[in-house]
Amino acid sequence: MCMIKSWPMEHLLARALLDFDLWLQSSDWKARENECVNQFAHAHLAKQITPGRVLFDFAQIGIEVAVPQLPALGRKAAVRKDLVVWSKPGMTAFDGDFRPVQAPIAIIEWKPRSNKLCAVNLDWLSQFTRAYPGCFGAVVTVDFKKSGSRLHTAAVRGGEVELDWIQGAKSRAEKTDK
Repeated sequence: MCMIKSWPMEHLLARALLDFDLWLQSSDWKARENECVNQFAHAHLAKQITPGRVLFDFAQIGIEVAVPQLPALGRKAAVRKDLVVWSKPGMTAFDGDFRPVQAPIAIIEWKPRSNKLCAVNLDWLSQFTRAYPGCFGAVVTVDFKKSGSRLHTAAVRGGEVELDWIQGAKSRAEKTDK
């Protein structure tokens, strides 16, 4: 069993999103959802990988992978999510009988080219994190404006939604750097 130092997944994600936001503000890069997810995972979240912490191996990160669907929400047993982080490298939602029963430690849903958070994603993550309290959820939009890009985010923990999460995360990250 791996002993993980107490540094919550949400802090790592916040730092990576803040890094992504700074990068966006200093570039004229424009993209669709898949490119945003890949750029974030490979260039920003990957920087947060640290032995002994909750994110210790790149193989913990999944893009467009299955997680268990909540029974009341659909006919499918599993649904695909934009970006997930598993507790162990190479992990999936499936057990030995190919049933989706394992939840990730984090799920991020993306909707770029908007300044509004997706209500469907917020509702789904609220229900999922209530059913799986060990999972942290986030919804991210990238507002690509002519005057510069801006992230809009929400955090979802235990069914509760925190809007403008990245702004609060920025002040928390500044405090942990001191």
